[in-house]
Amino acid sequence: MTTHDDGAPIKDCRGAMTKLFDMLDGELTAEREREVRSHITSCPDCFTHADFEQRFLAALQAARSGGGCPGSLRNKVIEALRAEGLTH
Repeated sequence: MTTHDDGAPIKDCRGAMTKLFDMLDGELTAEREREVRSHITSCPDCFTHADFEQRFLAALQAARSGGGCPGSLRNKVIEALRAEGLTH
C-alpha cells in the first residue's frame, strides 16, 4: 500500500476533500483515514460528496466486472476495423 500523507492536519472541508480519493483508494495511513472519516461523518456537505464518490466508484467497478461488451458487438467492431484495413 502506498500512503499519500503530507502530514497536514484535516481542519476543514477542503482538507478532507483533498484526501477523499486517497482514502477511497486505501492509500492513507489508518490515523489519517480516521481523521478524514471523522470530518466526513460530522459534515453534511462532505458526507454527501463522499457518499456520491463512493457510489460512483462502486458503479464503475461493477461495470468493469460485467465482462465487457457482448461478443456480437465485438465481432462487428473487428469486422469494421478489418474493412478499413486497421487490423492484422
